[in-house]
Amino acid sequence: MEFESIHVDTDCNCIYGASQDIDSIYVRKISNLEVLEKDLKSHWEKGTRIDDDCNLICGYKGLSINIWNENSQKSIITKFLLTFGISQKSKSSLYIFKFKENAGLLKHTPTKDDEHHYTFYKSDNFKPEMLEKVEIKELRSFLE
Repeated sequence: MEFESIHVDTDCNCIYGASQDIDSIYVRKISNLEVLEKDLKSHWEKGTRIDDDCNLICGYKGLSINIWNENSQKSIITKFLLTFGISQKSKSSLYIFKFKENAGLLKHTPTKDDEHHYTFYKSDNFKPEMLEKVEIKELRSFLE
């Protein structure tokens, strides 16, 4: 796997400590019941730039995802339902997936409020087909 694009515009080594994981299941909030190209774009790819802190830069260059397992599901659903309750026009579905070989690298990047948070760094030849869909669920289904 190559990661030239991750290192464009920065001296930060965002993939240091990252690894490939094709066994675990992950989740990302998406807009609809199908995965759109925009759902897999990082803040950096969307044009958001910062230039003074490698942790922030690397966070903007990667995609925020969460590991999805019996230990994490309840807290992730609660977090996503909270933001969904604030703005029901925001991303309203959960894309539950596994990574295929050479999709990219993952780094566990827990936050104060989310111990299950990971950052995914796409390889240079990443394509959406490198994600294996497990399921897509509407957030509303967790309200019932």
